[in-house]
Amino acid sequence: MPDNIKFETSFDDTITFQSLKKLGYAIDQTNSPIIGKVDAILVLSDGKLEGGADPRGDDTAVGF
Repeated sequence: MPDNIKFETSFDDTITFQSLKKLGYAIDQTNSPIIGKVDAILVLSDGKLEGGADPRGDDTAVGF
């Protein structure tokens, strides 16, 4: 079990925090430039691809 779980400062979900604390986790919301970014490709039902870039970074979704 980790000592703490890091959340972005803008995340505010009291129910989630309370549940995690009951399980023994410490909640850490101290400021951090980036704790994670996600870029993804979604395969649609018609086989086409759709890209997405996390707005917290400098990434861009492009395609051809």
